[in-house]
Amino acid sequence: MIRLMGRYVLVLGAICLVAAAALAAVFEVTKDPIAASRAAVERQAIQTVLPAFDQVGTAPAPAATGGTRLLALYPAWSSGQFVGAAVKVVDAGGYGGDVTIMVGVDANLKVHAIRLLSHKETPGLGSKLGEPKFAGQFSGLEVPAAGLRVVKDGGSVQAITGATISSRCAARAATAAVQAVRERAAELAAPPAVEPGAAPAAAVAAGQGGAHG
Repeated sequence: MIRLMGRYVLVLGAICLVAAAALAAVFEVTKDPIAASRAAVERQAIQTVLPAFDQVGTAPAPAATGGTRLLALYPAWSSGQFVGAAVKVVDAGGYGGDVTIMVGVDANLKVHAIRLLSHKETPGLGSKLGEPKFAGQFSGLEVPAAGLRVVKDGGSVQAITGATISSRCAARAATAAVQAVRERAAELAAPPAVEPGAAPAAAVAAGQGGAHG
């Protein structure tokens, strides 16, 4: 009986080793394509939330504000003129956890557009944050001193029915993005120098933005 149990342990151990090796191999094969896919989504989001540009760079992300974290800031220029910045924001106050949104802020420090990147909200509700009916209302919004708020909280953002908590995430994300760009407006105004014959820094796809999403 002891020998039989020992064989079972050896067999199970061998199976675990093979499974672990297989998982490691799959991870190695897929990690680069997954990373490339995520980068492509982010590049597309930058294009979507900004006016047309021919050069885009990166700036240090500001410190976290409460439950809102700014992961990246991408200033953009057209013919040397600052047209706005895309800000990747994570709000931890969603119904199911983190909600990640790319927010475009134009040169007039208004929200140009927002793009939902990821969420953990209730299926069928969280995804509505990215639909034109909700996301479109942010286009052209000025952020007051008190920040953007949903109508239920005395603001102007019409919340998604049954998803007020999720809607608040978008309002906070847009507020944090505009405030971050406002604080850095002077330093973002001038594009980084480009050597003669060199491509614009960190050009995104074909370098065309401006579509709302």
